[in-house]
Amino acid sequence: MARTGDGEAGGNPGGGGRRRWRLLLVGGLLLGLLLASLSGDGSLIRLYRLSRQRADLVQDIERLQAENARLRREVEAFQQDETRLEEIARRKLGLVRPGEVVYRFAAPAESPAAAADSPGSR
Repeated sequence: MARTGDGEAGGNPGGGGRRRWRLLLVGGLLLGLLLASLSGDGSLIRLYRLSRQRADLVQDIERLQAENARLRREVEAFQQDETRLEEIARRKLGLVRPGEVVYRFAAPAESPAAAADSPGSR
């Protein structure tokens, strides 16, 4: 029988060895490329993580921009309506105008019998 250039002579047992080595070489190269694409700085895994991080950051930016717009509107409202600012100062800071009298009422003291019956005293 005549020998072919590929080493695949019909019935030549040694001809299949070259083909097997070529397949192993190509398979090894493909495996190496796969491993290289999954590891390192430019890996597919890292690119996926970075795209997820970018999406999270874009969402945070949108949330913060909405909050900034709300705060700007609130500041403009305070600048235009002084009674609103005074109301908040009185309520949160306890401020009073000169000459005003503030009455504060103490909470009623509990009797010893009522304190003993409360759930927190046991």
